[in-house]
Amino acid sequence: MVASVFSYDLNGYVGFGPAWQDKVRKRQMDDTIGIDISKDKLDAYWLSNREHRQFCNDRKGVKALALWALRLE
Repeated sequence: MVASVFSYDLNGYVGFGPAWQDKVRKRQMDDTIGIDISKDKLDAYWLSNREHRQFCNDRKGVKALALWALRLE
């Protein structure tokens, strides 16, 4: 993938090729929230914000997690 990105940049091509797709994938990966659901607490980590939160593993905790992820809390 690196060679094709380099060739797009080298040729001055601006479009929806591999270089653009890599930027989109990087942005998507940077805004990832990982959640460990295997315990009585939900451990959540937001990669782009470098923020860790812990919620109860019940209906109220899941609602709080959703509001946190949507930034509505």
